[in-house]
Amino acid sequence: MTSQPNRKATDRLYVIAQSPGMAVVDLYDDGSAELFPGSPFESGSGGVDLRVTPDGKYLLAPAGWGLPMGGGMRQAFKPEIGVYRVEDDGSVTSAGKYRFNKFVTPLGTETAANGRDVYVGMGHGLAGMVGGSIQHFHLSEEGVLSPVSPRRRLGKFSHGLVQSKISPDGTKLYVISAITNTIFTYGLEPDGSIGGLIHELQVKGKTPVNPVYSPDKRFLFTANENSSSIGVLEIGPNGLLTEIPTSPFPAGGAVHNPTFSRDGRYVWAGNPIDETISGYSLRENGELIALPGSPYPSPGVAMDFAQSSNGKWLFVTGSPVKATKWPVKLVSFEIQEDGSLVRSQHPAVPLGLQFEDGPTSISFPIAEQR
Repeated sequence: MTSQPNRKATDRLYVIAQSPGMAVVDLYDDGSAELFPGSPFESGSGGVDLRVTPDGKYLLAPAGWGLPMGGGMRQAFKPEIGVYRVEDDGSVTSAGKYRFNKFVTPLGTETAANGRDVYVGMGHGLAGMVGGSIQHFHLSEEGVLSPVSPRRRLGKFSHGLVQSKISPDGTKLYVISAITNTIFTYGLEPDGSIGGLIHELQVKGKTPVNPVYSPDKRFLFTANENSSSIGVLEIGPNGLLTEIPTSPFPAGGAVHNPTFSRDGRYVWAGNPIDETISGYSLRENGELIALPGSPYPSPGVAMDFAQSSNGKWLFVTGSPVKATKWPVKLVSFEIQEDGSLVRSQHPAVPLGLQFEDGPTSISFPIAEQR
């Protein structure tokens, strides 16, 4: 991206995709971006999830049979969770891998506030669509990931595409089977182990993915990929989830990754099939109201989001769905006072990856890196 001469790099973005490699991108205060020297770095294939530990020291990247593409299909024979150390200069190096049996597909990871307890949702076959389970791991100070307990199967073989979120108070684990539109609530013991099943909820939307909390932690939002909507669930005083009466709210095709503005007033979500971004204002009761001009065109780049630390820019990554090749690119939008988005004049930045699918980017301020 072109930029003004006095720009300053404020944030650093890490991105994975279905192809091998992890892209690292410096984000600037004028809305421009540049690939970090040496990017993309070595990583696994078929990734649909990327997470950073609370201390910013490690990135966790499951790799497996994410989609029917070459890289992911080859990874199906050696699925893994890669642990990558974020070096002082922002580059990444491998800290190790935990390998699963072939055709097990690790999907979403969730890390506790202590940075040591890690919960991995997984299934079997393409995108882990069947045989869903959740497993508790421990991440050592040196970045070694090891299982604490056997996999906890969700019951029916039809459960799959499993992700999880730790409740805001840290006492429960919400486990989502996107294939069956079900959210299981398990207790979490003081030592981090997964306790008994407390509650089971059937949501209205189809294929709920990418769970994320509202900034005030009162609501859990999901992107309902196959019903083109966003689900909103209220977290009760007892930690149990209930879907609000007016949920779900309309979105675009194959909606992904609801993302909140830093002040919590606005929500954006990517619609990769439509190549647009939906924007909403957030009411006190969790309801979503479409923003002026929404949805916003974002040709071929409408999957995942990173907001600049100054709150002015929304950086968007994605790849075209309606194409024979799927190069992952990054573009930026300026966030207006009313939450609407205006595409910047900076050209798209190719990231050297192919086909992004899932919450596969993570960013944090450069000043916070060690």
